[in-house]
Amino acid sequence: MSSDYEECGKVLSLLEYGNPDELIDVRTKYRDGKLVELHIFSGLRNPNLSSAVFQNLTNLESLSISGDNFLTLPEGLFVGLQKLELLTLDNNIFSTLPANIFEDLRNLRILRIFNNQNLEFLPSNIFSKLKKLRELELHSNKLASLPSDIFRPLTNLENLQLFGNNLKKLPRNIFKRLQYLKRLSLARNRFRGFSTFQFRSLKNLSELDLGYNSIKKLPARIFKNQIKLEKLQLKRNQLKKFSIFTFRNLKELRKLRIDSLNLKRLPGRIFNDLPSLKSLNLSNNPLRKLPSELPLLDDFQCNGSLDGLRSKDLHKLVITYNFNIQLVNEIYVHENTQDKTKAMIRMIQSGTHEIS
Repeated sequence: MSSDYEECGKVLSLLEYGNPDELIDVRTKYRDGKLVELHIFSGLRNPNLSSAVFQNLTNLESLSISGDNFLTLPEGLFVGLQKLELLTLDNNIFSTLPANIFEDLRNLRILRIFNNQNLEFLPSNIFSKLKKLRELELHSNKLASLPSDIFRPLTNLENLQLFGNNLKKLPRNIFKRLQYLKRLSLARNRFRGFSTFQFRSLKNLSELDLGYNSIKKLPARIFKNQIKLEKLQLKRNQLKKFSIFTFRNLKELRKLRIDSLNLKRLPGRIFNDLPSLKSLNLSNNPLRKLPSELPLLDDFQCNGSLDGLRSKDLHKLVITYNFNIQLVNEIYVHENTQDKTKAMIRMIQSGTHEIS
């Protein structure tokens, strides 16, 4: 019976590894004589992988296939890798993947498919056997759409990264079965909006990033079921206003970024139902007036007039492009000119607290 050292050598030989004219980068890790990690980064003469090429590397736990040469991956490529827990496919040029490419990876926990600049399409049942998957990275590809049931088998998924694609719209129930999802990024796509029910099944979500899209409007109660949400990013969209109900029920929200939008005003009590909020960024908006009350904040970033602002325990204030700062309620802002946007503020309460 051959050792893992010999089997690894056979794999590299089959791949015609070791072009002397190219940079060679293959990394391995052994544990008690067993190959547990194999990372193929470059140096392959033959970009066409054959089926079952890894089948005798039965102890493999982590596999990476990265480079600019792989046009396609054959069916049966991962046969025999029953112990594989981490698979990375990045910086390749395939435009799609076979529907059953992952069917033998029943113990896979983390799947990373990113920076594949021609990847535009994924079959609806491609993840059908990955019942144990916890993390799925599909970012920085060219995906323009996703099948409505593509994530249905991934009932244990906790982290889904879809940022940096060409997505404009998502099927209404695409996240329906992802009840344990905690982190979701849809940033840097081409979304213009979402339905009221887009995220309703994601009751355990703690982080949501919708930044750097073209969102013009959000339904009033779109985040109604995100009662565990701690971080919400809406930066760099085309939003002009929020409903007073937009952030209602977000009792655990600690960080909110609604900067670089097109907000001219906010409902007076829009932040009143956010008892856990500690960091709020409103900068780079054409706001004329801030809400009359804010939660107790540690970090607040804004621009425009501070007229109407109240915050009893503000520790950090960053004011950008602000030319109309004055004594306001409990906060005194000084040393602010057109050429100096950094502001030092002083809380006027029972005592004086220096804040910067």
